[in-house]
Amino acid sequence: MHARQSTTTRVDLPAAHRGVVAVTAEQAADLYRALRELDQWQRASALDGAPVDIEQECRTQTALLMVELIAARGGEISAELASVLAALGLARLG
Repeated sequence: MHARQSTTTRVDLPAAHRGVVAVTAEQAADLYRALRELDQWQRASALDGAPVDIEQECRTQTALLMVELIAARGGEISAELASVLAALGLARLG
């Protein structure tokens, strides 16, 4: 199994307000890139025979799809998605 990359991008996000977190286009693009890197790492690890954490893979894929929708223009994400990104190690919540 590959060692997890220590250079993973972590995006600082503001605290949630009324259940949503405002995300700039730059933050969303950074999160999208980080999610793609995580997805590629997970796939490479699986191909190398590492056990697949289905729950984490599902969280990664779901977050990737949701962040992709706002990566071009910014917008808002749910507090729950922000928590998932933090649990994946890709975001720090304010």
